[in-house]
Parts: sequence; C-alpha cells; structure tokens
Amino acid sequence: MKSLNAQLGLFDVDLNVTARCNLRCDFCSVPVKTVTERCDELSLDEIRDVLAQLDRLGTQVVRVVGGEPFVRRDIEGILQALGGHGFFSSVLTNATVLKARHLDVVRECGVDAISFSVDGHTAELHDASRGMPRAFERLTAMVEKCNSLDIRHRMMTAVTSATLPHLKALCQFASQQGFESLSFILLGMGGAANSAPTRFPTYVEWSAAIVDLTRFLATDPLPALSVSLLFPHEDPTPVELQEPLERAGLLEQMQSVWRIAPDSNARWGRSMCLAGRRSIAIMPNGDVFGCDLMRELPDMCAGNVRRQSIESIFKRSPVLLALRDSPEVQGCGSPSAKDWSFSCGQCRAGLRHMQAQARQARPGVSVSVHAPLPRLTRRTIDLPP
Repeated sequence: MKSLNAQLGLFDVDLNVTARCNLRCDFCSVPVKTVTERCDELSLDEIRDVLAQLDRLGTQVVRVVGGEPFVRRDIEGILQALGGHGFFSSVLTNATVLKARHLDVVRECGVDAISFSVDGHTAELHDASRGMPRAFERLTAMVEKCNSLDIRHRMMTAVTSATLPHLKALCQFASQQGFESLSFILLGMGGAANSAPTRFPTYVEWSAAIVDLTRFLATDPLPALSVSLLFPHEDPTPVELQEPLERAGLLEQMQSVWRIAPDSNARWGRSMCLAGRRSIAIMPNGDVFGCDLMRELPDMCAGNVRRQSIESIFKRSPVLLALRDSPEVQGCGSPSAKDWSFSCGQCRAGLRHMQAQARQARPGVSVSVHAPLPRLTRRTIDLPP
C-alpha cells in the first residue's frame, strides 16, 4: 500500500457500485432501490477501468459502498479488481447478504478491510433499526469469520436518536468483537433521512452524549480500538465537538481523545466543507459528485466517468473548481437547530436539502441559505478526455 502521508491531489474516493439494497433503514441518506429493480450500474469492466484510473492518479483510499454492494452478482469480480491495486481498499456492508465465500475472496485478493454498519450492541437494538429479524446474528457471524481469517474489520455506526444513548456500550462491543476502529457518523440529509426528522438527535442530546463519551474514553481507553467522529461537512475542527467539550471544561481532551487540535476560530454557521477538494464520490451510473450527500442535487454533478477521464473531471470540472474556490460554508447550523441535525446546517448538501424542504413546506415563499454553490444549467459538464 502507498504511504497514506503522500500529499496527492485526489486522496480518497467513495465508489458506489449499486443503489440497490435489501434493507430500508429510515435514517439512510442514500435513495436506495429494491434488489430486483433494474438500475443503471457501471459494468465490471467499467469498474476495473475506474480502479485502474484511480491507481494511476495516485489515489490513496478507495471505499466500495452502496446500497449494499453484496447484492451485485459480480461482487467477487469487483473484490478481485479492488484488491489488485496499491491503494487502501475497503467495502462497506450491512452483512445480511454477505457470505463466508465472499470473505474468502477478500482475503485471497488483498482487499484491506471490511466495514460493517452496526446500529446496536444487542440483537434487539440492531434488528429494530435494520428492520430485519436476525440481522444481528448474521452480523456477528460474519465478524467472527473475519476474526478467524485475520481480516481487518471496521465498525460504522450512524448517530441516531436510537444509538445516541448507547455510545459507550457500542465502543465496548466494538472492542470485544475485534474491530480495529469505530466511526460514529452524524446523520446527513438525503434519501429516507429527509423524511425522518425524529431520527436526528438534538444538539442538547448530542452535547450531553459526546461529553459523556469523551470522559469515558479518557478514563477507560480501549487500546486496540480507534474511535472517531465523522461529520457531514468533514470540517477538520468541528465546532459541534469543540463547543460542548469547551463548555464542559474538557477542551484538552479534544486532542488527547479525539486527536483533533482545538481551533479558536471554530464557530457556528461558518464551517469548512471538504467536498471535492481531495475526495470525490462516484455514483453507480458513473456520475461524479464532490461527496455522497450531493447525489440528489443534479446541478452538483461534476461529470461522468463513462464520458470523461477521472483526471479530467477532478482537475477541470467547473463544479469541483467552484467547491474548492469557496470551501467555507456560511450555513444555518447552530445549537438551536430543532428540525434537523445541527450538523446538516454546516454542510453544503444539507443546506440544499433543507432549502428544498422549506420551499415545499411554504410554496411561493423565498428561502435563503448562505452557502457558496455553483449554479449550473446542465446536469453534467462535458470535459475533454
């Protein structure tokens, strides 16, 4: 694997190989389709070409995501192609259709890690969130298989109103199950999440939980487990973390626990959006966006890998250039946000979704959000090859 410290342009990519999924999680930001639905998806040969281009560009991290990647009948071929390059590679799965033979292929072809979506440390919590009986049983069986094959595995947990009270227990579960890392993901808008406001914790609830978790990790560390937080905007110094810790007198633990240096300039309503700067998201049909959360915003499409090279899109797309020129988002995220996640108001895609919902709720009323966004009239930009 190449050095992850290399200072290259396109650092990481989310490769969405399908929008189909066998589950219907009501907090999911992906507009998923049924498993049997006909969808426009990149072929295996097209995926091989995309991966080869990313390798030539020096991309450091490629994550295969969905939907549920393992509903594709050619997933074993995708795994073989993914493991044949120098970048760090992983696949995100809900584990319900994952089979032992798939993990054998993962080990044989050199895919670096499997990431599991986990919504609870018990069957009751996880199965209720996934809407599928015995989902937890299937998950733990596949995790056990990873341990037996010595496959690196990571845990991804969405921070919902249901998981928020159990953050400490989820950390302990991850450690006991041999996960190398646990990422808590604050919800983004899009897909089913746009119709599930009660799944988004309030800032008051989040603040109490993150202070409690920080104290727990500071006094009872889990040495073999790396715990991190992922915010929709990916600001290097998230005010949603710094402000509650500072108020609780725990600012020094922002660095010691979360490995994030405090920033005196961190403030509400002015976050840094990293979309399109060193990362992109490729959709199942080949469309390219600055991040996954932009997929339902047609004017944010930067190009399509079927028509342009990834290098050309990344270096010359007016959409991505505009995102880089104006990385600061003057948003509406604040501690008083009530309807949606305080964090979505710090994110360009979240602001656009919130704007659309406000217009639907109040037809004819002008709604203004302050976020520097390119205004393009065509869905994609035709770039030279």
